[in-house]
Amino acid sequence: MTINTNESLCSESGRCVGSEHFRRSLRDVIRWCATQPITAEKSDSQKVLSRTALRAQANQLLDEAHRIANRGWRRRKIQDTTQWNCAQQIFAEILNSFGPVQTAMRSSQLSPGLLTSNMSAQDWSEVVAQVGAKRSQLLDRVPEYEQGNYANAGRLLLYWPENNLAGGAAQASSGGFFNVDNVPPWDIWVTYEGRVLISWVPPGLIELAQMGIDVNPENCIQWIDQ
Repeated sequence: MTINTNESLCSESGRCVGSEHFRRSLRDVIRWCATQPITAEKSDSQKVLSRTALRAQANQLLDEAHRIANRGWRRRKIQDTTQWNCAQQIFAEILNSFGPVQTAMRSSQLSPGLLTSNMSAQDWSEVVAQVGAKRSQLLDRVPEYEQGNYANAGRLLLYWPENNLAGGAAQASSGGFFNVDNVPPWDIWVTYEGRVLISWVPPGLIELAQMGIDVNPENCIQWIDQ
């Protein structure tokens, strides 16, 4: 998890990603995720390793499908290749392995209420702060968690609401991890800084998030270390 190399990501108030506010909120998100069954998986667990291998296999098939579709003077639709269809089956298998991500990652206790595509920067700042306050209050009842390798294996995710085109591709490809507006689930929101929503994706869900990022044409969702 890289945060030291992104000091250019500052809020309008001049508060950087490396601020104490950010670090405190990040610790809370990691603690929260460690208590939830669907997000508690570690990066070296058999399930995570298996999904990573499956996704690599699917991507290799997609590369082959592109080469076959573009081969020769009579090009084919990529969807007509055996490789493409095999890759889609693997992606479906990966999605099924996660279970009900859409609801599991959007806890009712942390719900920010209705999210709309025309929210202002001020609106985003307020709802993310509200989610953070609710989470912090709930975590007062939870024992401290030794973050260690679990925290370091997660990744920071950026979302630019103003760049969102609401195409729905990331929602479909990620099994609902992203919603139709490409918003990641509020359980993992860290802070809203400089018109960017910053979230922490636990190690067990990185492959799922990547599947949504891969099909997002407007690039409004990106990893912070890319």
